[in-house]
Amino acid sequence: MYPIPWFVALLVTVPETFLVVKLGFKLFGTDIDTKKALSISLLNGIFSYFVRRMPLIFGLHTIAIIISLTLLVKASLKYSTGHCFASVAAGSLILGVLQSTVLYFLLLITSRTVDDLAGKPWLNILYFIPIAIIMILLYRWVSKNNFLLYHSKKQYGD
Repeated sequence: MYPIPWFVALLVTVPETFLVVKLGFKLFGTDIDTKKALSISLLNGIFSYFVRRMPLIFGLHTIAIIISLTLLVKASLKYSTGHCFASVAAGSLILGVLQSTVLYFLLLITSRTVDDLAGKPWLNILYFIPIAIIMILLYRWVSKNNFLLYHSKKQYGD
């Protein structure tokens, strides 16, 4: 994972985290307050900015960010660790699948490489837009159809 400039953290990482939290929790039957989700996203964006500057083995950045997001959500919302982790993991998994597929096609269409994303940070913002639109549409679909991956108040202690 390459380091990101502050404006990419603000314009990609923060909204990305917001969508991960909102969608992930919605899939587990919990509607998170927008203001709380935004504050969690801002804090996680700051954390992500610094973590991505660390020389860690591939994949450890992502694990650290998911764990920190889980702990931030737990501290802010007072849900059980299992509920927070499952929700964050589901949202992160959806984001990861979308990034892998959409980014692949965008790079192919624009004749760019992953290395170009590190060298031209504004591409990160541009390429995030279709991913964000898909996540918003997915959130709306989940909300409209009351789609749940799993819901158990007893298991999660809500």
